[in-house]
Amino acid sequence: MKNNIPDKDVLREEYEDSLFKLLMDDFAETEGQRLVEENERLKNDRDFILPDGIEARGEKTISELYAAKRRKESWQKAKRFLGGVAAIILVCGIVFASLFTTVSAFREAVYKMLLNDETLNTDVSFAESSGTDSAVNPIDIPAGAYLPTFLPDGYALISYKSNVSIVTAMFSDANGNEISYSELPNESVLGVDTEDADSTENVKINEYDGLVVIKGSTVSVTWVDTNRNIIARIKARNIDKDTVIKIAESIKN
Repeated sequence: MKNNIPDKDVLREEYEDSLFKLLMDDFAETEGQRLVEENERLKNDRDFILPDGIEARGEKTISELYAAKRRKESWQKAKRFLGGVAAIILVCGIVFASLFTTVSAFREAVYKMLLNDETLNTDVSFAESSGTDSAVNPIDIPAGAYLPTFLPDGYALISYKSNVSIVTAMFSDANGNEISYSELPNESVLGVDTEDADSTENVKINEYDGLVVIKGSTVSVTWVDTNRNIIARIKARNIDKDTVIKIAESIKN
């Protein structure tokens, strides 16, 4: 409970600041009324002549003081706003870090967003990890990498990304059609979008259990390679199912 009690020095400063503002407000009101009356008196005094330049200097001084006050008020508002934004960012960062380290489902959602993965529907295992871009131009393929050895005519490798846990490769032809290949370790959950699919079919890919999903012009083949302890996937558009399966089967141990 003690931590919730405001600091006395802070309260005293706030009180003194508020009291000063009230006193200055009363003074300004009184002094303003006196000056208004004095202005009226001087306007009615035919013998009074305002010295040259005084009015211009007065208006300039008033303008400068008013502008300074406005700048101060704007800066105070900006500091309060930025302080609030910083606090929100800090809280969001703490919440994100907490969820990421304690909730596996949240980590899974983050990985899928980073990998542009498909919507979860049919569950398959995969590991919790994040990829790093190792692709360069020309593309550097690590020794011992697993990639399709069969591709339809006209397709070539255009990107390759890998780290210890995740591999993604992209192939394309001259018309912009693409074939993607990915590997993820077999320790969590990878989503396979079967919602509103035209068809799903269990298959064997080099003696490993797999699933073929056809959805519109897209065909995907996902299988579990128990020898390498990974989940592998081939996904392509505008290519028939048998050809996509043949591509998957060309990735051999």
